[in-house]
Amino acid sequence: MNIAIERQIREMSKDDLEEATDLCRDALEHHRLEKDRIEGLIFSDPDYERGLALALTDRRRILGLMIGVRKRKRCFTTEAGKRIAWLNLFAVRKEVRRQGIASDLLAEMEKRLRGLGVREVRIRSNFCSGLDLRYREAVVFLLKNGFCKMEDIYDQEVNPSELTCDTSGQEARLASAGIQIARMKQREKVELVAWLQDYFPNWKDVAEEPQRAPGPGEQRGPQVFLARKNGGIIGFAAWSGSGFGPIGVEPAYRLHGTGRVLLLKCLAQMKQAGVRNCHIGWSNYPFYARAVGARISGVFWHMQKML
Repeated sequence: MNIAIERQIREMSKDDLEEATDLCRDALEHHRLEKDRIEGLIFSDPDYERGLALALTDRRRILGLMIGVRKRKRCFTTEAGKRIAWLNLFAVRKEVRRQGIASDLLAEMEKRLRGLGVREVRIRSNFCSGLDLRYREAVVFLLKNGFCKMEDIYDQEVNPSELTCDTSGQEARLASAGIQIARMKQREKVELVAWLQDYFPNWKDVAEEPQRAPGPGEQRGPQVFLARKNGGIIGFAAWSGSGFGPIGVEPAYRLHGTGRVLLLKCLAQMKQAGVRNCHIGWSNYPFYARAVGARISGVFWHMQKML
């Protein structure tokens, strides 16, 4: 005799963290997401809303989860003021897939987002650069449910130890044009925050995090280089741990080698720190391929659906 198992969708709490971590380890085999990372993706996100952190359970365990956010505190310039939400994370246990769990979670999420006045949903992950195409079932599911691809996004990698990283000649050429590049000092952080607000507001967090040397077992805090002309900031680049980025140069000063020097200054520090594999997320493939011979390590989709 078949016994129907009652399922329900409920809002998640921090009590679910262990189980959510176990689920993500099972469902997201291409990414190693530990407990602290899952907490950061859900409960420690500055835009966390409990009503958009959903779990589908059979009253014994969580079978699937879906996390939505509205970027109210950190928003990309072109998306400011628009009624957009993002699905930052969703996963279903492998042994219970194709049973309508993801469909039920998406239907409930879309219902709640409509109630909040959201008119567009996008897929953009906080643990990778977008929807990783290796998760084929997720790609098929989203396309079937009305999502379409917005753009391709690339992750790249490069080994700093294989690079010369000598920028003396390039810096001399920039200096002749009045451009100087140097590591950011603590007293320059306020100025950088103001500049980022004008040109790259979605990257303000880089300047607001402390620069520090790593302690035992810790990764290095963000290290930032600035490009200046006539005393004012015109560009920046940052790195932390084994990752490079973000990087940005004012449009009027692009295509003159400023970005390449900023990149190489960061890679030189990473080389000194012993980093063997530098990860470059959300990256412009032609720029990094030309500048340092970077290789594509992942391809992702940004996706959207109108509600």
